Amino acid sequence: MKSLLKKHTGFLIISSLFFVLGLMRLNDLSLYTDCTRYLIWGNSIAHGQGFVDDTQPEPEYYVVNAPFFSVLLAPVLLVFPLSLTAAKVWALLWGVLSLLLFYQWLRSHIGQTAALSATLFFALNPFTIVLSTEVLSETSFLCALLGTLILLERMDQKDAPRWTAAALILILSLIMLLREVGIALLAAAILFLCIRRRWRLALLAGGSAVLLFALWTYRNLGIVGTPESSQNPNLAFFFQHFVTAPDTPFFQEIIQRILINFNSYAAGLGGMLLYRFPLNLIIQPSGLFQATAAFLDLLQPYVVIIFLPLWSYGMKVDFSRSKNALFRLFFVIAYLSILLLYPVQDVRFLFPLLPFALFYILLTITAISNSLQLSLPVRRVCAVTIVLLAVFPNIFCLYEVIGTNISYQSDPIEFSRKQTAISRQSSYFSTPWKILGKWIDREIPQGSIIASPDKGIVPFAPNQKFLELNRAVPLPLFESLLRNNAAEYLLAPIIAEGLTEYQPSINESNRFRFELIAHISRLNLYRIHSHLEDPRRDSSFSAVTLNLDNSADLFSYARFALKNERYIEALAALSKLQVRLPHVTEIVFQRLLAYTFLLDSANAVRHLQELYGYPTAASYIAPAQIHIHAMNSLLQTLSMRDSVFKAEQLYSVSKLYWNLGYPQQAYRITRQALFADSTFFVGFLWAWYYGIQIGNITKTSDDLVQLEQIDRKNPVVKSFKIMTVLYDSLSKANDHQRRSELHLALARQYNTIDLPDAALDEAQRALSENVKNEEAWRTLVDFFEHKNHRLAARKVRDQAAKQGIILSSPSVHPEIVE
Repeated sequence: MKSLLKKHTGFLIISSLFFVLGLMRLNDLSLYTDCTRYLIWGNSIAHGQGFVDDTQPEPEYYVVNAPFFSVLLAPVLLVFPLSLTAAKVWALLWGVLSLLLFYQWLRSHIGQTAALSATLFFALNPFTIVLSTEVLSETSFLCALLGTLILLERMDQKDAPRWTAAALILILSLIMLLREVGIALLAAAILFLCIRRRWRLALLAGGSAVLLFALWTYRNLGIVGTPESSQNPNLAFFFQHFVTAPDTPFFQEIIQRILINFNSYAAGLGGMLLYRFPLNLIIQPSGLFQATAAFLDLLQPYVVIIFLPLWSYGMKVDFSRSKNALFRLFFVIAYLSILLLYPVQDVRFLFPLLPFALFYILLTITAISNSLQLSLPVRRVCAVTIVLLAVFPNIFCLYEVIGTNISYQSDPIEFSRKQTAISRQSSYFSTPWKILGKWIDREIPQGSIIASPDKGIVPFAPNQKFLELNRAVPLPLFESLLRNNAAEYLLAPIIAEGLTEYQPSINESNRFRFELIAHISRLNLYRIHSHLEDPRRDSSFSAVTLNLDNSADLFSYARFALKNERYIEALAALSKLQVRLPHVTEIVFQRLLAYTFLLDSANAVRHLQELYGYPTAASYIAPAQIHIHAMNSLLQTLSMRDSVFKAEQLYSVSKLYWNLGYPQQAYRITRQALFADSTFFVGFLWAWYYGIQIGNITKTSDDLVQLEQIDRKNPVVKSFKIMTVLYDSLSKANDHQRRSELHLALARQYNTIDLPDAALDEAQRALSENVKNEEAWRTLVDFFEHKNHRLAARKVRDQAAKQGIILSSPSVHPEIVE
């Protein structure tokens, strides 16, 4: 044992150093919301509940990520429930294991000294330290990859134990459940095994992998199903349009995606993979690091001239020495192909290629060294010199990363104040979840429902429920999700200079008002009030009160102009904002919207491709594509001669805009549809409804006359006629009790014609007029329960109980007809 430890003292020192540096990088933050998802599922599995996210308002059994990493987390979370720190330490231990496997694999190819040199470089690479200290599957995937390399080589030995084949089958069977990109490893292994005529092993590995993945997919999509507001699974994600308009051929999407992804990854693939600094984890870098980074930037165009020949020659050496070289080539090609095709850009996706880069470079250096026939002492001196020179830039980077992290850990709030003084925009360190979590548990009742764009807060406020809400969710859906899930609070981190997540919805909602109750660092927590039940303020926007030197006000003005069809003004304001805040995804998205409304397809698609490379772009791509689809549909109608078909097309676009939260545009386009076809019955129905909802009632009487002339007996027309009388009575009524009854009658009419959001609005308005109206409380509960919104129904029951009204069970009420 002592001799073994002595033989590998160098590796023990490197791995210990790596572990200590990793511990110094730990904090209460997560780079990705996926980290928290893994933590939640792992905690659920550890406590025998299976794959379920019970931190949501309603337990969610759908799993958007590959599931197996959560299983790997379960043992540590059994001992330390929902502990982010414990999960990070566990991931760090997987990082240590990946170092061990990397060292063992290299040792068999290039000797112990060279293997130690490469392991030192790999351990001190910021990529490795950072990804080993996040709750991500990167390090466990790397262990599986390196384990496969080692097992394939062991199987070539005559005395190879039988367990090696079983271990290989196990890894390949589970690899796609660990990460979907594991299909690259599986495909490379099966192809390689078939070429080597190991048919049985290839069949067992491939068959078991397909079976397990199929069973999981059936469980996840077939039995559980994808929730309406959830992200699509990666396979479905892959086949969507991201960088081209939705109606273009998918082949064109693939070509554009490859070109854009290659452009983005070119520096890393050209050699800067070895020095990929996580600059978002460094605040106020030292002059030495800045000089180092600037020097490497200058060298970047020339690095590729050195890097690619070293990689290529190393690959040639590998083929001359090893039977398994072909497998490595297959994997690199398969992985790169997926990387270039995958519709999300992230520098961490390059990480599995780092061991191969080091391997091929060292093979080249070793071959050159052997050809020069240098003595052993000279070779060692050269090796040490090269390694030290190569490692120094990464050491400087790690010093900055860890130093920044220690500063944050010592005082997150003060750190944030200093950061705010330096930069207008938020960063990784802008969300001190632990401090906010303590405030929430102290100040907010247990079991409260908090809407948030990020799940990072979940481990630090375990007594609450969190509704994960897409950043770019359209206003009507935003309001529906808050109301139907009985959300009481909204967590909206500041993006930049007072501009928060959900800023358009917070400013423009007519159903809710948002009261700021906590501001910690760059985290804003709002209490949500129903503007319908408690209309304390006028929700109308006033451009007069804005200070356009303030970024948040300038953004509000841009949105005001956009909503009111003043697109050139909106673009001018957004252009100023983009100069001030050049890396904010929301601003690029809003510019894209303005161009779609202007029917400028070239600029809209250009902004779509720009948006694709921004942080959190995945949240914005789907709504951006819908807007581009609406724009293209409008453009197609310009050349149409068939008035009936033209009216139908315009109506479809108007519905899109209404559902996206642009009522003025929807109403205008509906009127265009009626101009194209004056007998368009459905168009008149929606024109009447849109006009009533936006308060533009000048033409609603004419619309109702047209509807009666076309089909007087239609049940919707009958309801509209009744509602016209009700609205007229409402405009004249002064008594609150009478107004409450009228609103309630409107609610039932809207419910009859299946307009649930409008029905809920009117029921809530009925309560705003008379909070003691028992029928209004009961009707509101009935509406929610009919749509299976149990949380909202329970909230209404609790609110009614505070007014002394006990609602024991839902009931059916006759319609009120005036």
